[in-house]
Amino acid sequence: MTTTDGGLVRIIMLAPKRRVEMAVPEHVPVVGLLPTLLRHGGPTLAEDGVERGGWVLRRLDGSALEPDRSMAALGVHDGEMLVLAPRDQEWPEPAYDDVAEAIAATAQRLGARWNAQATRATGLAAAGVALALGLLLVWVTPADKHIAGYAALATAVVLLGAAAFLSRTAAADRATAVLLAGFGTLYAAVGGAAAPALRPLADGITAWQVVSGAAALVCAGIAGRFAVTGHGRYSIAAVVFAVGGGAMGFLATVQETATAGAAAIVGGALAMSLFALPRLAMNQGGVPAPPIPSLTGAEEPMPVAAQLSQAVQRSDELLAGLLLGIGACIALSVWLLVLTPSTGATYLAAAIVALCALRARAFAAVRHRVPLLCAAAAGAAALGWLGWTGVAAADRPVALIPALAVVLVVAGAVAAAGSRVSRRAPSPHFGRAGDIADTLVTIAVPILVALVLGLFGVMRGIWES
Repeated sequence: MTTTDGGLVRIIMLAPKRRVEMAVPEHVPVVGLLPTLLRHGGPTLAEDGVERGGWVLRRLDGSALEPDRSMAALGVHDGEMLVLAPRDQEWPEPAYDDVAEAIAATAQRLGARWNAQATRATGLAAAGVALALGLLLVWVTPADKHIAGYAALATAVVLLGAAAFLSRTAAADRATAVLLAGFGTLYAAVGGAAAPALRPLADGITAWQVVSGAAALVCAGIAGRFAVTGHGRYSIAAVVFAVGGGAMGFLATVQETATAGAAAIVGGALAMSLFALPRLAMNQGGVPAPPIPSLTGAEEPMPVAAQLSQAVQRSDELLAGLLLGIGACIALSVWLLVLTPSTGATYLAAAIVALCALRARAFAAVRHRVPLLCAAAAGAAALGWLGWTGVAAADRPVALIPALAVVLVVAGAVAAAGSRVSRRAPSPHFGRAGDIADTLVTIAVPILVALVLGLFGVMRGIWES
């Protein structure tokens, strides 16, 4: 859909007594635009529509625009003519002289036709499958003279170079550049882990291989950040994930509790740092703080609008990348905790999952909230898998029926809650309860981290000695 700058779409409204050309927000539902359209369409339109059942927007062919959908969702094009008509007005269906024409018109309304954009997306998907197959080959190839690792690193350099070239020479190929850069960072991570390996990665990865792969991923992420335009948030996410994963690998080599302790430290620290990310992103992006009134009444000069917009975009990109990388690190740490046969690790994993789900409420943008919800969902799946694997193999056929019943109840409750909240905002008491739960879980996380690390046992030993 072609729109004006700023998320607006130009429409030409044909009212009963006026012809109005105006720009309206493309993401606001039609029902929210109708009061404004009525005011511009005539001074008495709102009262005149009471006896006619209200007003409705129609296309020139008579099809009514669904009131609960936005202009963007309805596919309203820039400059399209819309008719403001009474709801009870009978609009005859289009008459067709040819049955084939009627069939074609109906089929066209059922869904989008295959077009150039779909062809391009298919090509990118095929390229992604081929590159993923290459990663699989590196993963299972024997570590003969470290050829697999060096070959993967060389492939990463080629992919990042091609992505940089495409992003700077052809704006139309930016999606291809982002795809190549993404796989370039993956090849760098796998190559960094495979280079010092003495056996295929599929047979297991040591902690130092994790550190090596994380170092390569950091280098690739930084290179992609500055070399490939439009890849900023993904490069930041790759660097954050590499730092978190590398920290877990390094801690697993220097402390006695190994994997569980490393996952507890990194996962707990990242989960507790979520509240500080917006302020960090604003500071690093250069977003100015609101001015504080002075005693003299002097006003600080307002920043230039263009500079302020650029600062907000930088901060938003940084925040999106941080949340994406931290969400991936948290999901990995929760899975590592769940795989540890420890009650404290299980409690910590559950607390981190709850903290991610509760902290997601603080982020309004979809691109900011989804990473935390995905991390919470991955952690919940890990806890569910732990509960299932805790059942003896001989008892699983009998336990399957109640397990499926629980799955159905949870799925139905979540779907019903989502449907209800989408139609009606929940009571403020639920928000207050969520804030209290957030505070309690935040207090519990460091205590559970200390439990997983065995610090309480150390302190008890010191006290008893």
